[in-house]
Amino acid sequence: PGGRNRTVIRAEVPETEMLRYAVDIRSLTQGTGTFSRSHVRYEPLPEHLAATYLTARTAE
Repeated sequence: PGGRNRTVIRAEVPETEMLRYAVDIRSLTQGTGTFSRSHVRYEPLPEHLAATYLTARTAE
């Protein structure tokens, strides 16, 4: 509508990186950006992230 250009980006991103994505995309696009996501697969958590997660869980 209105002759606006559109950019489509397709990517695979870890779920932990998506936590603030909706807020960030709207901020970057002045409220006009949208996104959708779907599950692709499960993968093991990298060791450095697993250690951070376990440390946080034991502190609770």
